[in-house]
Amino acid sequence: MQEERESIVPKATRVRIKYLLKHAPLNKITLMFTGNLDVLKRDLDLVYSRHNNRGTEILVRRIEYTKYSQNRLNSLAKRSIDGYEECINFLNGNFPSVIYTVPVLKEIYKGGNNEYFDQAEERLIALKKRFVKDRNNHFEVICSDSGFPYFNKALSGFKNVKVHLVKNYLYGGSVTVSGLLNQPDIIAQFKPQFNNSIIVLPKEMYNKDSCDIMGNGINELKRSLKSELWIA
Repeated sequence: MQEERESIVPKATRVRIKYLLKHAPLNKITLMFTGNLDVLKRDLDLVYSRHNNRGTEILVRRIEYTKYSQNRLNSLAKRSIDGYEECINFLNGNFPSVIYTVPVLKEIYKGGNNEYFDQAEERLIALKKRFVKDRNNHFEVICSDSGFPYFNKALSGFKNVKVHLVKNYLYGGSVTVSGLLNQPDIIAQFKPQFNNSIIVLPKEMYNKDSCDIMGNGINELKRSLKSELWIA
């Protein structure tokens, strides 16, 4: 598995990384979990031996893949994904200061030094406040794979709210985050449950110009769905 990882990262890049780890005053280091805890532990020991007293932030993330990825990356990514929950248990028990990415809002990922759940709770507070205030309106909340189970459960008590899962067919693979959702996937999959409802869209999927990852403007979605849209 180590050989497979090194076949993906060019030798020149590996040499430069080792040099930077030894000499550079790095503020943040990201380690990719390959599915092998022994390799991760070795990498963490190496990083801590050289940066433990320098205030360096260490982030561990799993390897993702898309429908466009090469087969050798796909196999590595799937092992990373399959072993990621075990990886998180290992980090929480042995390296509690390490930050890790949260691919799905599940209990096992709660705690630690990540802010994903804090952001989700802040969003839920804002949503619930409006759902109560505008209880005579109906709302349909668009969610990606990463947030759907969490938001669906949290909002299940609102009779005027329906939470919809929209999968990312643009990228496919293991892509779950709302920041990579796109309007064509919403148009293709979203089936409204109410008449004249307000469609709630994740703010992460739009840039400052209100365009999605493909450059589609939000007005295009409004014309297609013929509904009021709320980015929240």
